[in-house]
Amino acid sequence: MKFYKSLRSAQGGFSLIEIMVGALLGLIGTIVIFQVFAVSEEQKRNTTGAGEAVQTASTALYQLQRDAMSAGAGMSKFIYGCPVNGWYDNGQPGGQDLSFTFVPVIIQRATTATGSDIISFGYGSSALAALPAGLLSDQTVPTFVRVFNRYGFKKGDLVVLLNYAEADSSTDYRRYCSLYQVSDLPTTPGLDDRVVMEPGSYVADDGQVRQIAYNRPGGLAGAKQFNRLAWNSSQSFVDGVQYPGRRGMIVNVGALPRFPVYSVENGQLVMGSGVTGAQGIAIADQVVKLKAHLAIDGNLPRPDGRLDGSMSQTALPVANLTLGADHWAEELPPPNMAAPPSLGMRSYRDWARVAAVRLVLVTRGERIRPKSGSTCDATTAMPVWKAAGGIPLDISGDPDWRCYRYATQEMTVPLRNLMWSTADLGIQPTSTP
Repeated sequence: MKFYKSLRSAQGGFSLIEIMVGALLGLIGTIVIFQVFAVSEEQKRNTTGAGEAVQTASTALYQLQRDAMSAGAGMSKFIYGCPVNGWYDNGQPGGQDLSFTFVPVIIQRATTATGSDIISFGYGSSALAALPAGLLSDQTVPTFVRVFNRYGFKKGDLVVLLNYAEADSSTDYRRYCSLYQVSDLPTTPGLDDRVVMEPGSYVADDGQVRQIAYNRPGGLAGAKQFNRLAWNSSQSFVDGVQYPGRRGMIVNVGALPRFPVYSVENGQLVMGSGVTGAQGIAIADQVVKLKAHLAIDGNLPRPDGRLDGSMSQTALPVANLTLGADHWAEELPPPNMAAPPSLGMRSYRDWARVAAVRLVLVTRGERIRPKSGSTCDATTAMPVWKAAGGIPLDISGDPDWRCYRYATQEMTVPLRNLMWSTADLGIQPTSTP
């Protein structure tokens, strides 16, 4: 009997009060766990957001660095700063007229304190030295020119025609260039000095037939044809023997020259084309600001290819080419061809003074929600550009800028191709054959 009572007592289980106490403890534990998890997730988002900002900045800056290091490659100094007229077969009726400036790097300053700069680079793709070849006769038709030497030219290459003026004069500053594409290089005796630039197609070295995309049927439209200018309608690309002070030249820039343009649009770093103006593609997200400065070799009367290590890191708004000292500048403006020659347009000698470019890129991570009842304080001070003397980078264009963490990455790139680019006129005729 005692054994039965003892067994029944052992199987009695928990009371209702014990179960409720256990459930309450479990609920409290669950609440604590979820609070810890929420704090952990918030910390994870903060850490991950900052890491994503750094990764985005590194990737975008690497792309900018590649194009900056290539700037000026495969280009002759004599086409620096040359406003180019051209045409492109974009598949639409009538094609597209082209107008751009042939320079290794251009910075278009932001129009507001919170805006970003627009940076353009330019470089050729020819595997050989970009030496100009002199013209043997005036260009009288748009379909070919006679040259003294065709070394390095290939079918499909893009070429730039220009008149070189030896003296520092308004003629030099006011020159235009024209862009064409090589369609044929005849080998028939009597025609073997021609570079043909006809529309249609050509047979490449691999045997494939490819279309000519840059030769407008009938030549460039209106006054753009043959380098004709408003103030001298008879101007053309001329024989270097008859006009030694204004000799015509042709420069091969390869089959695939590049002119990428970088800008910040709607929080993305966008890369477009500086030639065709085609819609750009986004290469990085969460980009807040892009700024750039140019290092100017101010040695007079000619640049010496060196920068003074003690020069001020503060940039001038516009490059001062008569300062006589090395300096940083926010921009070197492209030529204003509508202005009178007396205002001193940019020449290739001015662009050859650009020795380096420094860049800064600001990116951000995910938005960090403030604690209940408080305002955003993830970032309380504007980022700064250390290499430019610690100037603040205004990111207040977004009223919620304090709700993000930012990464600032800087880079200075020497423009070696500009320093290495030959100042040689190439192979020029001494007499007309």
